[in-house]
Amino acid sequence: MSAVQEEFDEDSFELSPLEFKTALEQDLGAVLIDVREQYEWDICYIDGARLLPTSSFDPSTSGLDTETPIYLYCYKGQRSMTALKELWNAGYKNLKNLKGGIDLWAEEVDPDMPQY
Repeated sequence: MSAVQEEFDEDSFELSPLEFKTALEQDLGAVLIDVREQYEWDICYIDGARLLPTSSFDPSTSGLDTETPIYLYCYKGQRSMTALKELWNAGYKNLKNLKGGIDLWAEEVDPDMPQY
């Protein structure tokens, strides 16, 4: 009998922009990670975020604690989900992804934020 590998359920990690904002406000020990590139960060970012671009993203050198809640975002939500999976596979378990990325955040949470 072969072992069944646990299915990775992306939906269980995703929060809508409003859920993400509320969770961040309530989870004071959480770390907010922006996985976009520097040129995107220069246009807009969420206050309190730390830039760790996917182009050079490596869980082992990120300096992140496996026990700390980590909230990730990118432009539309795909790159941050990729980074989330890398963290998950490296043993991080307290992870959340911003569904729709900073683009949807700007529409639903911060209408004054520049969009691109």
